[in-house]
Amino acid sequence: MDISIKREYISALRLRYKLTTFRKEKIAIINEVVANLNIARKSAIRALNKKSVKYAKKYVGRSQIYGFDLVVPLKIIWETAGHPCSKRLVPQMGEIINKLKEFNEIHLYGNQEKLLNQMRFSTVDKLLEAEKDISKKEYGLSGTKKSPLLVPKKLKSQVTLRWIAFFTVVKVCQVITRRL
Repeated sequence: MDISIKREYISALRLRYKLTTFRKEKIAIINEVVANLNIARKSAIRALNKKSVKYAKKYVGRSQIYGFDLVVPLKIIWETAGHPCSKRLVPQMGEIINKLKEFNEIHLYGNQEKLLNQMRFSTVDKLLEAEKDISKKEYGLSGTKKSPLLVPKKLKSQVTLRWIAFFTVVKVCQVITRRL
């Protein structure tokens, strides 16, 4: 038997159990629950005496104002401004939008312009998080490029030349010392 069916069955019998005043009728209901659900007698009594549980609705939270349809125009604005941080981007957002619309670089529909102009710093950071992901860049946190000398092929070729030069010097020294 499914749990939801068991709960429904117990809730139906719970009402009947509460309304009966005679002990023999309560014993009969308890016996019925024990026989049908294969549970211990004490568990059946607890289940029948228990208050019916009404599950509270889950808190959904605030409704979402800014959707992912704003990511593309926000990315265009961000790239046009030169990848500034959100605190510098938000104050100049309206001016950048007007210039981009003037040159037909951005196409906004509905109330996107209004939403972009009223956006806060933290919202801009959340929407541009994937674009600003530093782990996808070739640089580290410092912003310096990797040295071309540390590329494995070039490094190997340099090391082998040095080792060859070292062994030739050692062989020449050995030959000279043996002749003396």
